[in-house]
Amino acid sequence: MSHNHESNTLSTLGAWTARAANTISERYERHGLDVLVAHGRSTETPKPERGLIVSWFGSDYSRGARLSYLDIAVVSRATGRTLVLCEVEEHSPRPKTLIADVLATLVGDHVTFRGARVRDLDLGQWTTLLVLAKMVEKGDRGSRIKLLEERLNVIKRHLSTANASVGRIIMDTFHDEPELVRKLGTRIENAVRNAPQSRVCGDSRTSVNRRK
Repeated sequence: MSHNHESNTLSTLGAWTARAANTISERYERHGLDVLVAHGRSTETPKPERGLIVSWFGSDYSRGARLSYLDIAVVSRATGRTLVLCEVEEHSPRPKTLIADVLATLVGDHVTFRGARVRDLDLGQWTTLLVLAKMVEKGDRGSRIKLLEERLNVIKRHLSTANASVGRIIMDTFHDEPELVRKLGTRIENAVRNAPQSRVCGDSRTSVNRRK
């Protein structure tokens, strides 16, 4: 989501992302994961929780300290750790947009969820920063997205900011809404299972996809 979008526009943005978030929330909430979302109308369902997921810098939060908004966060209820931060680009973004999505998060000092309640998200090696991008063109889109993923992970290792403590950056593409739902679920499943020292659902190796 672009950094200049305000909270009063969130209900009209990212229709695919909103529906995908509803689907994964229904799947994961009963397995000890809170799904926080920056899309959709809050009156649709009480879950997932909706608000702003903001990367920001400095010691005092303000509009001037905001760097970017993210779309989805997945938090372990057992530990309070944020296992996934996700940005979804639904409109065939250029590479520079995807690079900005990642760097605007990494250079920040905090990520905070601001909804009915305010939650400072706990990031670390257990966190996967996930970027999913819609691609319609044919050709080398797979190699290009993998190139960005590889080089942004290298850049991350040279940053000393708090948000750069995330464990890894994963980038992937989708072509339609069903593929977005499928890949979002698969990537979250992998992040939960592979998070170091995480205790999710009482066992970090429990497959949440297995029991839908």
